Amino acid sequence: MIIGNNNIIYEEGMIMDLYKKGEKHYMEKKYEKAYEIFKTVYESGEKINDTLNYMGCCELQLGNYQKAINLFDEVIKVNPDWERPVFNKGRAYIKLENYDEALKCLEQALLINPESEDVYFYLGVFYYQKGDFDKAIGYYKKSLSINKNQPDTYLNMGMIYSRLENYDMALNEFDRALETDNNFVDALFNKGFILARLKKYTDALLVFNKAHSLDPNDLSVMEEILILYWRQRDLENTEQWIKKILSIDINNTKAKTIKESLENIIKQ
Repeated sequence: MIIGNNNIIYEEGMIMDLYKKGEKHYMEKKYEKAYEIFKTVYESGEKINDTLNYMGCCELQLGNYQKAINLFDEVIKVNPDWERPVFNKGRAYIKLENYDEALKCLEQALLINPESEDVYFYLGVFYYQKGDFDKAIGYYKKSLSINKNQPDTYLNMGMIYSRLENYDMALNEFDRALETDNNFVDALFNKGFILARLKKYTDALLVFNKAHSLDPNDLSVMEEILILYWRQRDLENTEQWIKKILSIDINNTKAKTIKESLENIIKQ
């Protein structure tokens, strides 16, 4: 048995099960639940550094950036040779738009572990935020040279090429993301968006419909499907998707605007 800091007695193996449960909630983006579980693990006195780092990441995802920094600092004090809390601290500073401190953290993390794919990824994020797309792409490519199995990195590169209006390169990166993770909704959404911009409506609908099948309540995907049917003046499908969207969000602006236009056409 393990006696935690709050004097609660835990059976052997329970803490590891809790830790894994916390990881599962974190991966599912249930950050508040994950935080509470990791806090319990921390109070047991087990896996202190890993758990504090996860707690910091939960606070980061919840937008509590200073709380996240404080937690990462606690880990760094105990384990200064671990790059992960250092670059996570940099991530928090990026969110706070304190770019000087962010770069210091990322460069320090790189000194600790120059072979960390994650450090190069977040350096890419840093330079993307700063608008230096060449440097961002360079760091993303360096990250991929260490580990090619990174759908988020391909996605981010695709978004850069999209902003540069290099749509062929953007689509190529989104496809590489989908080769790595066939069910990556963000990659599907961005691919569909580019195809729609290129007026390849049939292809775009196929992509958006797949994204919808993976996440049926994603309103941004549903809105794009609605817009595509409306652009093609497919009134029957337009009406169906208006109903679907309003059943989830009764005040959805795009659906209400298109509904009004559709009703005017029908009256005529």
